Amino acid sequence: MSPSGTITLPGLEHWTRAEYRQRAEQIRSQISENGISFNRYALKENATVGWELDLLPTILPAAEWKVLRSGLEQRLQLLQRLLLDLYTERESVKAGVIPPELLFSSKGFQRPVYTMDSSRIRDILRLSIMSSDVYRTVGGSAFQVFQDKIQSPSGMGYALQNRRLMSHNMNELFESMDVERYYSFFDAYRKMLQAHCRVADREPLIVLFSSGPGNETWYEQAWMANYLGITLVQAQDLEVRRARVYLKSLSGRRQVDVILRRIEDDWLDPLELKADSVIGIPGLLEAMRAGHVHVVNPPGSGLLEDKAIFSLLPDLAEFFLGSRLVLEQVRTFWAAATTARQELFDNQARIVLKKRNRRANDRNLFGPDYSRSDWQDLILAISPTELRLWVGQYIFEPEIVPICSDGNPAQGRQLLRTYSILDREQITTMPGALARVSSDLDSQIITNQAGASSKDVWVLQAQKIIPFTTEVFQDDFLLQEQHESRRTAENDWWLGRYLYRLDFQLRLVHAGLIANLPVATSETITLWAKLISTNMSIPVVADWLDFQQITLLDKGKAGTLLYHSVQLEHNVAETQNVLSHEFKLLLRRLIHALRQLAELPAGQVHQNIATIEHLIMYIQVCHGFIHQRMLRNLNYGFVLAGTAIEALDRVIRMALHPKLPVGAHPNAVHYLQEYDHMAPVLRWSHALLHTSFPFSLPGILAQLSSSLQILAPEKQDPLRLSFERLEALRAAIPVHQAPDDPIPAGLNPVLEWIQTFTDTMQQTWFADDLTGMQQQSQAWQRQAGGPRI
Repeated sequence: MSPSGTITLPGLEHWTRAEYRQRAEQIRSQISENGISFNRYALKENATVGWELDLLPTILPAAEWKVLRSGLEQRLQLLQRLLLDLYTERESVKAGVIPPELLFSSKGFQRPVYTMDSSRIRDILRLSIMSSDVYRTVGGSAFQVFQDKIQSPSGMGYALQNRRLMSHNMNELFESMDVERYYSFFDAYRKMLQAHCRVADREPLIVLFSSGPGNETWYEQAWMANYLGITLVQAQDLEVRRARVYLKSLSGRRQVDVILRRIEDDWLDPLELKADSVIGIPGLLEAMRAGHVHVVNPPGSGLLEDKAIFSLLPDLAEFFLGSRLVLEQVRTFWAAATTARQELFDNQARIVLKKRNRRANDRNLFGPDYSRSDWQDLILAISPTELRLWVGQYIFEPEIVPICSDGNPAQGRQLLRTYSILDREQITTMPGALARVSSDLDSQIITNQAGASSKDVWVLQAQKIIPFTTEVFQDDFLLQEQHESRRTAENDWWLGRYLYRLDFQLRLVHAGLIANLPVATSETITLWAKLISTNMSIPVVADWLDFQQITLLDKGKAGTLLYHSVQLEHNVAETQNVLSHEFKLLLRRLIHALRQLAELPAGQVHQNIATIEHLIMYIQVCHGFIHQRMLRNLNYGFVLAGTAIEALDRVIRMALHPKLPVGAHPNAVHYLQEYDHMAPVLRWSHALLHTSFPFSLPGILAQLSSSLQILAPEKQDPLRLSFERLEALRAAIPVHQAPDDPIPAGLNPVLEWIQTFTDTMQQTWFADDLTGMQQQSQAWQRQAGGPRI
């Protein structure tokens, strides 16, 4: 039904509870497979949790939507006028609508923006996106505005994912109700970004600027960058030179024209804003002043999120537009106003005291939670200067709507987050919203961080129209050639390395369990621990319990199995926007299985050999995907090279332990097939030098050579010259050994070469000096016939 209860969902009255549960489970399964998630800060280590979508959509009839859309369009016009006024003429201050002390005490007022060249300020301060949270009270008919999100509005991608999931899983209902599509809105979004590009002599470059995988909505940011066809970047990917912002890409420096930012004002530029910001771009404001880059939304727009400014919007609408607000808003007042203290006293049971510019750790003070005397003492204890930083806001109760997340009917309170875009003078509002619902009817906070789930919002068309296009969810909007950052490339390289490290360690653990390692002597267990761990400073291992902690389950210690699992998870997060959906799904399942291993009770790993075998199988599927399904592009080259260099390092180190059981080696199956008549001890010469074995020295060199055909196509390339040195070292290792099979001295130079090669890779592709990287890319493009997209 709709929020006002006037529309029912046709056909659902015939569904059984089992059918509800089945649809709900389908949605949960697809959310998990697609990795739709967000970071919940309240959980340990900002845990990534799955997105939650309720089975029942929120329905908005055409007439209700028309009023809501009109109010949002008016609100965006007002906020654009206000933003320009507050950083230029300040007519609203001169007229007394905004008290000067209210404006200048706001933490959202950015003085570096006010000092910008007045000839460019109007272009810089163009408001492009507005998000407004709206609600309807219990029994109410009209929407009211609760707050505006202007700096870096989030949730748009989640709303689009909700639509994708609902239109697929509730298709018959979706198609029967003439629901407004999202296509035209995201087309307007694309055109708005393009409109900010003012270059004619080259391909424009638009980036989505993120703080990284630790951000609450990292998944959404990576997904939206892919969906819009723009480049996802972090601070270390960008630099300012000569008042221009550059992306440090694999093809050299590329000038950035538009930055769609997902970072708040204070953190954008450590030179002029928050000095200790490590996620900003030093010199960004200078580049904006010079007109070489446009930021959406501009720095300084956070002033519009100030709740004291918010409280004055009804008066400001009269001042700027000569009309009342179409959408009313929750009653809010500045705590430093003349009559504010008395209002706080008189209406304690109905008021919450909030910081004007609320940060994540700021606590709201709800009047009903205090006795009358404690509340008065609290208010009186706040100094007049400190009181300027607070607002009072009347508590409201959002409407109650039906929910059915797990197939069982229930009720929850709902807020809607709406989105509007301003492109020149044209405003487009998304025909829908991101609905957030809380099943806790007594809760005053309805956010995803607080445990709320979401709903899709269906806006009904005024009349039945055959849409000119179906809802499109793939990467429809490829705006530009994709420029991969060196940070992403380095993560590709390490993804391949960590994947093989996990493969190597799991195989050794499996072989150790087969060889009854849990009951072996301390000396034997210590030798295995040194081989399994990539951290060679292993102490004496007392027993199997000690072995598990030192080599497997301590994720905070470099070299352990779970440490590498955590690093792999980080690499997957960092490369979210370049890996294919299928590969990400495989890697997520592998990481999930590794987490389950970590949760086993101490000492029980040896009782779960099937779990180890399952993990090894998953890794083999990942290796198979790399070789069979990945595009033969730079991403593939880095992953393949990382896997090969790690495999080379492991098999050489294994060869230095000549008395290993056969099962410990990655070539064990092939070895036993060919040498089943031999003693069950691995002879290094057969395992290392056999030309047919995949993880022999010849096999690994072939894989490394394949990667260098992509990464180093020209003969004089430093990486290729380094590889030729390895081939020479390989030729120097004797094929035939004495019967006692001694270890030749030729292996140690190979280990030294590995370090030299990784240094060359770092300098060529990942270093701050981009000269080598640019030469590499140009050579690769010459071979490939032009730049890859």
